[in-house]
Amino acid sequence: MLGSDPGHFVFAAGCNRTTMLLVRRRYVSLQVAPIAALIVLPLLLFSQTPDLEQHLRDEYQGKTLLLRGFYSGDKLHYSASGELVEGGMPGDWTEDGFITIEEVHVSDDVTKLKARRLLVIMRDREFHFRPAERKKPVETKSQPLMVSIELDMGMHSPAPNLVDASLSRIFLTSQDQLVMLVPEYWRSCVSQGLTGKNPNCHFSSEVSAVPGVASVESVSDATSPLSTPSMNSAGAGMNSNAPINGTFRVGGGVKPPRALSQPEPEFSESARAVKYQGVMTLGLIIDEQGHPRNIYIMRPLGGGLDVNAVHAVENWRFQPAEKEGQPVPVVIAVEIDFHLY
Repeated sequence: MLGSDPGHFVFAAGCNRTTMLLVRRRYVSLQVAPIAALIVLPLLLFSQTPDLEQHLRDEYQGKTLLLRGFYSGDKLHYSASGELVEGGMPGDWTEDGFITIEEVHVSDDVTKLKARRLLVIMRDREFHFRPAERKKPVETKSQPLMVSIELDMGMHSPAPNLVDASLSRIFLTSQDQLVMLVPEYWRSCVSQGLTGKNPNCHFSSEVSAVPGVASVESVSDATSPLSTPSMNSAGAGMNSNAPINGTFRVGGGVKPPRALSQPEPEFSESARAVKYQGVMTLGLIIDEQGHPRNIYIMRPLGGGLDVNAVHAVENWRFQPAEKEGQPVPVVIAVEIDFHLY
């Protein structure tokens, strides 16, 4: 429905409303040198496993990292190349990206990491972490949302540097840029939040400290698809009826679009499990056919809710805005109100 501002729409989404050594023994002549080699070699190979495990615990245990691909699921199985070979589906970085490693175990050629998932949510206009939880119908209390990450190196007792190299293809490093990995509708929020140009998308120190999140010296300062002063500062230019980048704004002889169909956004399971709710804002263009396009996130919520809002609004349909009786594309803002009760 239309808000008090003719270019601003408000939509409420609620759960009750309609609106994933063995060294082969070789029997050779009984000479001292070959026998000694058979005794020493297994000891050297077997001794590498505890060293590798300790190295990985020192480097990764207790650390918060960001999964490439933002994979969901309880179990993720990777090859030595860092390719996901089993489990998980690509998700949203605020719901499925971040994990904290709690345990490290090495067995033969497999490295196993047990990690807890973290949600990224907005608090005091900043992105912060919140432990993800799962609540099953038969349980009275929520349980931590865990994920098992297995790396199959394909070789016995690999050197620590080889395992590190494989893990760098599973998790982001300081050489990566989150802004280049998120969908287009996230780009301006993430970029401007990291560079301090959008106070509604600011990153807390705990989130920006994770490798790959804030490569400040090389981060792309992406602008919104609708980047104009009126979309980024209160009221500036809102009364102008001159087209900007081929689009108009409501007012000054431009009649607003009228919503015809508004499928309701769904709650993310992660947000529902921790009873997280709130209001987020999207910017978009309604074209001459009444179709939404160039959707981007202006004021996020996190917790997987923003992507659900984008996907819902993509399917909204409008009677187009008009100027002098002719349909014209207009820029509007839409508020999505996620409430459980």
